[in-house]
Amino acid sequence: MAYTDHPCGADSTPLDLAPPSAGLRPDRSYAEQLARVRAERSQHAASPPVAQASRTSAHDERQRCATIDAGIRQIDAITRQPLTVPMAEHYRERRRALMDERFSIGCNG
Repeated sequence: MAYTDHPCGADSTPLDLAPPSAGLRPDRSYAEQLARVRAERSQHAASPPVAQASRTSAHDERQRCATIDAGIRQIDAITRQPLTVPMAEHYRERRRALMDERFSIGCNG
């Protein structure tokens, strides 16, 4: 196998490479692990996006802050358990998005 800066020949076959953070284990089949990682990523990609906060009233913002805080607590509880690398990355990104939203609407505490 060789890496080049031009397309491969007609008799070559594509090779799927796992991302560096896939958490592959040498005692398991690469194809099996790659399929598992892809399935987990597609499952988590289908998660609903974090809703944007409504700025119509202070009550709505307080309610959204409470919802964000509950979501962060739930993610913190989940991430205390053993997770695969892709799942841990998914929850880390969701928590970061919630914290960004929390900061952008000025939640206290």
